[in-house]
Amino acid sequence: MKKGIIVSFLVLLCACTERKTEKNDMNVFRYNEHTNVTSLDPAFAKDQRNIWVCNLLYNGLVKLDKNLEVVPDLAIDWTVSPDALEYTFYLRADVSFGHSPDMDANARKAIPVRNMTASDIKYSLERLQDKQLASPGSWIMDKVQNVTAIN
Repeated sequence: MKKGIIVSFLVLLCACTERKTEKNDMNVFRYNEHTNVTSLDPAFAKDQRNIWVCNLLYNGLVKLDKNLEVVPDLAIDWTVSPDALEYTFYLRADVSFGHSPDMDANARKAIPVRNMTASDIKYSLERLQDKQLASPGSWIMDKVQNVTAIN
């Protein structure tokens, strides 16, 4: 009995001590998921385990703030037509596809840094509508007739 109490105390003590982190730990993302994440592709995020990870990895045109209010993310502003059939998003100019600090020099040369454009957003939305892709989230675009990008 005493042995069990001592072991339990030691386990609790070890679990509660502050973990020393190395300098490189600042660049590590740790995510605890009790089931396997089946895809990091947002077009295939169909359940909570994948949706959570995709929300942590990718930005959308808008997002929810801590009060669950819709706020800008990749868009800086948007307008909705009076009949609510047309949405126009005005995009941030400071978003770029860049390099990871961990990429080697050859990878950095092969992948150019560039700014996000309206065509990038258009591609993502039209990709959801692609019948060959067969995204489980394609239903979200069922009533969308046209996506236009003005760069």
